[in-house]
Amino acid sequence: MLIFLAFAEASISAISSRRPPPETNDLSKKLRKYISQKQLILSSISVASTAILVSSTILASIQLSEISSVPSKAIIVIILVILSVTIIRQTARSLALINPEIIGGPLSKIIDVTILIFTPFVWALTRPVALISKAVGHNIGLIEPGPIDELLNLLAYQAKNDLISDEQRMILGVLKMNNQNARELMSPRTDVASIPKSSSLEDAIELISKSGYSRIPVYEDTLDKVIGILYAKDLLITQSEKDRHSKNSEIASIIRPPFFIPESRKADALLADFKTNQVHLGIVIDEYGGTAGVITVEDLLEEIVGEISDEYDANINEIERISSNELIVDASIPIEELKDILDINNFIGFNEDGEDFDSIGGLILTKLGRIAIPGDQVNIKTNAENVNLNLKVLSIRGHRIKRVKVTKIT
Repeated sequence: MLIFLAFAEASISAISSRRPPPETNDLSKKLRKYISQKQLILSSISVASTAILVSSTILASIQLSEISSVPSKAIIVIILVILSVTIIRQTARSLALINPEIIGGPLSKIIDVTILIFTPFVWALTRPVALISKAVGHNIGLIEPGPIDELLNLLAYQAKNDLISDEQRMILGVLKMNNQNARELMSPRTDVASIPKSSSLEDAIELISKSGYSRIPVYEDTLDKVIGILYAKDLLITQSEKDRHSKNSEIASIIRPPFFIPESRKADALLADFKTNQVHLGIVIDEYGGTAGVITVEDLLEEIVGEISDEYDANINEIERISSNELIVDASIPIEELKDILDINNFIGFNEDGEDFDSIGGLILTKLGRIAIPGDQVNIKTNAENVNLNLKVLSIRGHRIKRVKVTKIT
């Protein structure tokens, strides 16, 4: 019975990720019905599978009552459970992915009976939670995942297994932007090329030439007080050679108003903000009103189409793979990106949502509790079985970590 239920569960999940079939016959009508009731069916199958597994374990214990050794009983029962969960269910799921539409045929009777018998149990388990959540202002019940969530999960799985085209990767980038904010994508304050408002036009030309940036934040007193943005084209087009060498010529006379962005602003909304305000650079503000960094249209587009390099970008790979277990990475890459590369879900010992860091460098500094120096190493536990990480600082600039060697220890 577990085989049939596992087969049905995998088939429902596989079919729901595809385009619903047209209602041309009884089979397609049955499949559309199952897709519309996906969450109820999966919940019923889950309850049924649990009930069967528990019952089987109890029956096995009774049948083994002649065995006096308690450890022997426990070992046999554990083996039976492992066989049921891993071999039987995984085999059934693999077969279901080959031809999931078969659930509309003979298996439909099993699904219908399962829904009929176990829906009351599902209702009994979820109803109290729904009532409590409604009382406190939330509405939680059998929530169907939306098509966007299902598409995002499908594309993420394909990307992880290199089964994704460039077009699909772009779609995945667009969908992921809904879960990213300005803080995750910005260039941090320490990387911002900026200039005080009292600087001369000659100083501004020199900074633009060295940095390669076409837009430079202009500040008064400190970078926390940005008063405008200097455009290279304004500097070059509107000023004559004579003006550049004039002692009275200051950049404050040609700057444009800055566009400020809270660091919590979602990336997809931010792209619309740039379009509406017709700007290409925004100043990211932290919760205290200070300047956290800058973000550009290019930063957002790179999340969709991938890295965009020009003649001013240094030819340094953010991620350099040395071997199957060793990487050299830029310390500024996000932790989530490193997790994806190493196929790790979480680091143990860190509540990342509550920690004040987003990058590998921030993780190392938090672990060290001091300013890092080349050669410093920290060990990080992961939730992956028998897999830990060693992070070694290779180089720094000032007080900032630049390059890190990541070694997977198994």
